Amino acid sequence: MLRLRCYVFGNLVRESENRELIREELTFLENHRTECEMCRHREANNQCKLDAVKSHEAEDKIEEPRTTRSILDNLGFRVN
Repeated sequence: MLRLRCYVFGNLVRESENRELIREELTFLENHRTECEMCRHREANNQCKLDAVKSHEAEDKIEEPRTTRSILDNLGFRVN
């Protein structure tokens, strides 16, 4: 069951992506990370997912644009 402190932790972690947290909020995050293994793991897991998405987006920007194949091309049919 998600506790209120865990809920607040999750919200602050998300908000930290959009704004600078105040000292009390940062202190809360640090303290809760040391106290709650579940939130620590959830935060680490979510960060890994975000890093993977960011990494994938960066790769897409570097690659040359590809030609789009039609569904028929993918199925091996030729359209003349």
